[in-house]
Amino acid sequence: MIMIEKLYSIGEIAAKTGVTTRTLRYYEEIGLIEPDLIKENGYRYYSERTATIIPVIKYLQFMDFNLKGIKDFIDNGDYEKKMISFKTAIARTKEEINKLKARIAVISDWDKLINESVIFHLINKEVPIKVRRHEKVDVIKYDMDFDFDYKKLILSVDFANFVSENNTTITDSVMAYYPSFKKRIEDEKNKNTTPVVCLQKTVSKIENIENMTRIEEGYYLSTYHLGAYNNIIDSYIRAENYAKEKGYTLKNEAIERFVLDYWTTTNEGEFVTEILIPIENYEKFREE
Repeated sequence: MIMIEKLYSIGEIAAKTGVTTRTLRYYEEIGLIEPDLIKENGYRYYSERTATIIPVIKYLQFMDFNLKGIKDFIDNGDYEKKMISFKTAIARTKEEINKLKARIAVISDWDKLINESVIFHLINKEVPIKVRRHEKVDVIKYDMDFDFDYKKLILSVDFANFVSENNTTITDSVMAYYPSFKKRIEDEKNKNTTPVVCLQKTVSKIENIENMTRIEEGYYLSTYHLGAYNNIIDSYIRAENYAKEKGYTLKNEAIERFVLDYWTTTNEGEFVTEILIPIENYEKFREE
């Protein structure tokens, strides 16, 4: 007795396999599946045997094969080429994993900056000056002449292009390094440009080590400047006066670390900036 295989309409087979009728028609168009029967009215019918290709297509899609790649994979009986297809898929997936890891790192660092800034807005008063130990950190560097337009510094198009040229992604806060904070203060007062090095952590190491530098570990005088940058000099003066009271000898350089800035808000009154000045003789006080 000859068994006649049951045929299903396109709607029935779509429901059975979990794809849309539009998808089935497209699969037919590119040669992935052929109906067992097309009636004169254009209605299409499929057997369960024919529909078994659908789970294979779905599984290969899960492995990030595109439809052309799936067709080549199914039609090609060369197992060496199939192995190459899988190796390519593995390499592509590893690259995506690295991108996701980088994304998580950037999001986590940004979240920490928001949390750090919220604390100071809750305090809503002059932030105390303190000494904190800063761990060494490798950063990408970009030299600039700074005209004290902080928006152009923090959202620098040139720096963004420089980062892109080095095939990396930046994370955490933008930082401005001044070889001499006293010269920085005088240049702002006299409306002159001042040399600055734009610094920022990267999610991956860059090949050209000349474009990297290191913020050295050590003890830094730390104070937070709240609000717009037009009176940030006042925070430097507070830090200098505090150092004199304590007998600390400050080094020449300083770092402005932009915790909450134009990247997060356009309200300058909400800005939070940490000023870090390394202390020359802090180990002596620790020994005492």
